[in-house]
Amino acid sequence: MLYISETSYLSLPTAHAWLTSVAATSFNTLVGVVAGSVPNFHVGTGFEQWPDWFVPVVKVVPTRDGYQVHLRGGGQFWETVLAADPDERYAVRMDRTNILGMTALMEEWRMSPTATGTRLRWTIATDGNPVYRAAVRMSLPGFARTFRTSMRLLDRKLLAA
Repeated sequence: MLYISETSYLSLPTAHAWLTSVAATSFNTLVGVVAGSVPNFHVGTGFEQWPDWFVPVVKVVPTRDGYQVHLRGGGQFWETVLAADPDERYAVRMDRTNILGMTALMEEWRMSPTATGTRLRWTIATDGNPVYRAAVRMSLPGFARTFRTSMRLLDRKLLAA
């Protein structure tokens, strides 16, 4: 089990290994976005637009190394950006949270071009106490539905731009 605090820093290869194989709970969802090339919508000035399309997010505040993300229902994450490769990959590590039972969270967004747009893969790896793990496993269908809804909103936003 990996415990993350503000002072623990993983190299990206180590973080990726944990993200894809070691975490107690991990999942990913694939969605094709038809709006052509997806800009690296997580980096730079794009953070203030997250609440416009990413359903769980209410507000995002930049920090020195990443973001403080405010979620619907009162949850908060303080995240550090691990990788920000434009139009290819974005990865963050949760350094702190107010969510009970959660001890670790990492997210990776992968973007790859297709003939009609961009395919996005969102991978989440998380760990926590047994109650938290059970709650996450029961919530996986809801995570997938939220992601699909968010991608439809992002698609509309990109088409309107």
